[in-house]
Amino acid sequence: MGAVIGKGRGRNYSSHLPLLMEVVHRTDGPILELGSGHYSTPFLHWACCPTERGLVTLESSPKFFKLAAQFADEWHTVDLVEDWDAYPLERPYGDDSRWKIVFIDHDAHRRAPDAIRVAHTADFVICHDTCGRAEKHYHYKSVSPHYKYRYHFTKVRPRTTVLSNFVDVSRIGLW
Repeated sequence: MGAVIGKGRGRNYSSHLPLLMEVVHRTDGPILELGSGHYSTPFLHWACCPTERGLVTLESSPKFFKLAAQFADEWHTVDLVEDWDAYPLERPYGDDSRWKIVFIDHDAHRRAPDAIRVAHTADFVICHDTCGRAEKHYHYKSVSPHYKYRYHFTKVRPRTTVLSNFVDVSRIGLW
């Protein structure tokens, strides 16, 4: 019997996981998740659990907020956001001066502006759905000039990109 090649929505919705997993496991410090999901939120929660690493999940969809709220804990804050512009993304909670990771997978029209907002306050910004065909929805091309370093993870679709102004992401080792 031959090998089966996976297809389907779950595969598309989880294509960010290899890059996200690699960066999470190679770093410490606070993580900001913009947009919760069936794959990213449980992964981030359980990856942060052993050390109670600070994690903030922000969601504007009541349906996805209900999913994410199940993971709320003393070290994992889950907030329903009504106005992204009014939310203070630029600073992590507590004593940290920068987010270690910001994972961007929320409302299409918010992805580019929020990636720009955190350009100088996050060591790593991981953006999901960075395929060229998705540009009309997410407008990521406007984000690149705000970052010194970038890496496009192209082994799977939809693509995921990691950006940084502080770390040469080509030296992380996954790629």
